[in-house]
Amino acid sequence: MTTLNDIYILQRVAEKASEKYNRRCRRLVALYRAGRKVDARHWDYTDCMRLQMESTARDLDMVIEQQAMVAATEPAINN
Repeated sequence: MTTLNDIYILQRVAEKASEKYNRRCRRLVALYRAGRKVDARHWDYTDCMRLQMESTARDLDMVIEQQAMVAATEPAINN
């Protein structure tokens, strides 16, 4: 069973992944505005960062949803 501490850790991981991806996107935009070209390796790495950010957000949502279902059925089980 997932504890509140686990949820807190998942929240922090999701926040950090989002911050890291957003910082990377801002950096790429700054490079383009400065007239620099970005090679395929940077695009692939940025895409991996996006996938990781989406995965952590999805995991967090799934855990919170599971905890809500458990909390909703728990009173019925104990009665």
